[in-house]
Amino acid sequence: MNEKMKDTYQQMFEEHCEGAEPDYLEWFVEEFTPKGVNWADEEEAKRAIARLVKEIDECFANREEVLRDYEITPDMLP
Repeated sequence: MNEKMKDTYQQMFEEHCEGAEPDYLEWFVEEFTPKGVNWADEEEAKRAIARLVKEIDECFANREEVLRDYEITPDMLP
């Protein structure tokens, strides 16, 4: 499960970086870099995905679309 969460997070992260304004991108990369997540800790991984979903939701899409588009299942969230 952790590998799927890591891959999903990485995909969401990279796609959200595409086309981002430079000032926002700098902040976003600092705040959400996948390297800052301990993927071996399932609860931390779930919190990271939930936080990234919230950020993407607030910027561009609604939560249901984000969950569906990235195939995020309830067991991937806290």
